[in-house]
Amino acid sequence: MKLKKLTSVLLALAMLTQLLPLSVFAGDSEEVLEEELLGYTITEEYTYTSADTTDNDALLEGYVEQLFGISDNDGIMLTATYTGEDAFANDAVNLPIYTALETAVEKIASGEESSSVVTITVSYAYSDLGTSSFSDAWDAFCAALDSQTIISYLLYDHPYELYWFDKTKSTSISYGASSSGTNLIVTVAFTFTVATGYQLDGSTTTVDSSKVTAAQAAVKNAQTIVSTYANYSNWDKLTAYKDEICSLTSYDGTTTEETPYGDIWQLVYVFDGDEETKVVCEGYSKAFQYLCDLSGLYCLTVSGYMAGGTGSGSHMWNVVYLDGVNYLVDVTNSDAGSVGQDGGLFMVDDEDAVQILDGTETYSYCYGYVFYVNNQTITYTYGSTTLALYGGDLYDEYLALGEVSSGSGTTTVVPVLYGKALTLDGKIGVSYYFSMEGVENPKDYYLMASVDGGTETKCELNDTEEINGVTYYYYTMYVGVADIDSTITAYLTDETSTVNLSDYSVAEYCNLAINEAWEEKALCEALLTYGYYAEIYKDGSSSISDYDDMTSYDVSDIDSTKYESSSPTGVAKALTLYDEICIKLYLTDAVVSDSATFVVNGVTYTPVADTTVSGYTYSIEIPVPAKNMDLIYTIYKSDGTTVLTTYSVYTYIMNNTSGSTTNLANLCRAIYNYSVAAENYTGWH
Repeated sequence: MKLKKLTSVLLALAMLTQLLPLSVFAGDSEEVLEEELLGYTITEEYTYTSADTTDNDALLEGYVEQLFGISDNDGIMLTATYTGEDAFANDAVNLPIYTALETAVEKIASGEESSSVVTITVSYAYSDLGTSSFSDAWDAFCAALDSQTIISYLLYDHPYELYWFDKTKSTSISYGASSSGTNLIVTVAFTFTVATGYQLDGSTTTVDSSKVTAAQAAVKNAQTIVSTYANYSNWDKLTAYKDEICSLTSYDGTTTEETPYGDIWQLVYVFDGDEETKVVCEGYSKAFQYLCDLSGLYCLTVSGYMAGGTGSGSHMWNVVYLDGVNYLVDVTNSDAGSVGQDGGLFMVDDEDAVQILDGTETYSYCYGYVFYVNNQTITYTYGSTTLALYGGDLYDEYLALGEVSSGSGTTTVVPVLYGKALTLDGKIGVSYYFSMEGVENPKDYYLMASVDGGTETKCELNDTEEINGVTYYYYTMYVGVADIDSTITAYLTDETSTVNLSDYSVAEYCNLAINEAWEEKALCEALLTYGYYAEIYKDGSSSISDYDDMTSYDVSDIDSTKYESSSPTGVAKALTLYDEICIKLYLTDAVVSDSATFVVNGVTYTPVADTTVSGYTYSIEIPVPAKNMDLIYTIYKSDGTTVLTTYSVYTYIMNNTSGSTTNLANLCRAIYNYSVAAENYTGWH
């Protein structure tokens, strides 16, 4: 389980509500002869009259978090109206300019390019612009170009990649054209102003990428460390990680003020290879956590108060779970010259402690440990933030040092894994079936699982199922569609005994079903294809190799009665993809004031505050089982009889695939392909 920082997500949401309105000032159009038009240029200048005030440094931290792979991701969102690629999906003029601008901005953010003057050249056939002459083509282009919307969506879609951009300054866009045969060759130049502090040598159009370059190097160095010790035992691996961190950095003794935890640069400074960058306890502990996460080892980063030794005051350290035991790890005070340099504060449990703080002591916080190391008494007490996350019933599981398993000396019968299966409940995931014969308290067990070494998820008992006369208990780990080829690591535990399970993935099951020609073969083929295009849409690449080509897949046979929908004022519609597809409705204040709740198929939905989309303040999500994506969902107001709107997954698909070959269109075709396979699969229940 990881401690995640939500600041970046909040900043991104804040940006979405502050970007508009934009003011555009363009030169007056004029009629000119074709030969004069060849050298004609139009210049526009945008001024942000309601400029976003998000701190550029905070946006840079969000970008660096993404480099390290530790930023929050609540799922893939498909918004037909509110993302650039979707908005321009069927727009032959603006789409190539927008996608080229996206690529350029990403290169500037990563340090591949330093100039904030982005020049884009696009060729348009006269016929594609509905004309047969140069002058008419130019007029058609000028009429269709929507540079204001292009920049608006760029800010929506890439807030972190624009960490260097000063939105308080105007942005200039110039464009002109020439002819080549029957083609209009358009050149568009965007001039963005670089924010102070990100300018190279004071240039307002040149970005200093040194900070991002350092972060990229840090990521690679951390990955190299993990690769170096990949074949070590877990204990030796943890010890090596501690030694590497202590050799790479040193404590910043110049820090005099206590600052809130959450500085991503503490993690960067450990691995950046620069001896001049030093860290405090946050850097040591988060670096150790990061290496553990990359290795799939279970580690928590906790904070609180340390008394005694060489580090009295607020402190951050780790708790590691290994082979049934929780250990305290204080890498900061394991460094050379510190109180625990001989290993007295690394991988220590309750047997090493001289006292356990149980709340009866007169400390500002309860729950903690006292160690006697190198003739010094060291006290650790968990802070209020840590206790809020892991206190109460979770305290013994996550924070209490020492044995997590029974230790009673008696023989304990533990569950036995019977098998793994694809989930058949409308979501995507893997179910683990266990025989509980002889187990004293079967319902005390739960599954702990993570995806690619990320945050662990606690999966309670799903249900029981009788197979060949035997009752099996099964637990399900659901995964997002873009993670079906990701490794699921899991173990079953009742906090006194643990059953470790081999790594698995949804894709592994699908490939087995396909190779063995099982009943669910067609469903698994469609699921792999769905996962492939979801990854392409999300990240631009995929490791899934067994997928169907959706680029020319025909959805024209969808029955028109299955994608009708109404569009009332104050309602915007989209889809979200998590472990299952949901219809998402964005609602205005007026709509919610008119109906406090909404009813779909007898289920009541209460709107939640959501300002992701400008102009809307609430949203609801309606899960759609895989086999029911062809159904039109009617959303009623609170009275259960007045219709608010209608919508279906197929409506979204038809609106985003007609005549389009974008990544979104291919994903929509894959969703349709998957829905048909799910509907035809007789074993789905």
